[in-house]
Amino acid sequence: MNARWLLGISFLAWVLGCRDPTERRTPPAQPNAQTFLVGPSGGEFAVGLVTLEFPRGALADKTEIAVKVESASPCEVSVGLEPDGTRFVVPIGLRFSLGAQCRVPAHSRVIAQRLPNGFLPLRTTISGNDVSASLVHFS
Repeated sequence: MNARWLLGISFLAWVLGCRDPTERRTPPAQPNAQTFLVGPSGGEFAVGLVTLEFPRGALADKTEIAVKVESASPCEVSVGLEPDGTRFVVPIGLRFSLGAQCRVPAHSRVIAQRLPNGFLPLRTTISGNDVSASLVHFS
């Protein structure tokens, strides 16, 4: 992966009030990153706690998609997605599997896009410990 990661899109499975202030945030011991070649037929791809679901027709051409889990704790996951500027004809799914260790009420779980000046909450769906949202672009 190149330096464009910092310019690419980042999503945060953001859970309000989850972190204990004494909890130390450390990145994963090994970078959790993969690339996938996705074509018009779609597919489902997982990297750690993160799953991307590409329905048939989301991409018109084969595209190399990069996923990098930037940080993860029981209740918070941050992920970078590339290539920046990719638009989807049909929305794709982004799902975080938080696990039973996250004991925050479901109504407090939100997926948000990281912006230069804060966060933009996305319409979030909760099913058990899975938190998901639809994406129409990486930007």
